[in-house]
Amino acid sequence: DLGERMLAAFRRHCPAVPLLLIGTDCPALGSSHLREAARALLRGDDAVFVPADDGGYVLVGLREPHAELFDDVHWSTGSVMSETRARARAAGLTVNELATLWDLDVPRDLDRLSPPDAEALGVARG
Repeated sequence: DLGERMLAAFRRHCPAVPLLLIGTDCPALGSSHLREAARALLRGDDAVFVPADDGGYVLVGLREPHAELFDDVHWSTGSVMSETRARARAAGLTVNELATLWDLDVPRDLDRLSPPDAEALGVARG
């Protein structure tokens, strides 16, 4: 499942280096978000997230793997981020949350794309 795949990535790369994982469905996520998230981890935060306005998240960064953040999560629901927050608190992790963004999950989300973004993705407008 998604949690297993994400945990495997963190196990492979951490703790040698902190790791940021991003979704591919958030055109609003830019390089400034990635730099800010990386800085949070390099400053010593255990975890960093960019929440999604639908209740999930579009970025997770960790200094080391934490299975409890990914095991038995009800993915693709509006409770993912709140569940993750509770799990991180219970594990005693220091968490940095950046500004909430939106992602593309359903066809109506395409209306949020700016005209240049929509054109680049081949989305018909109008």
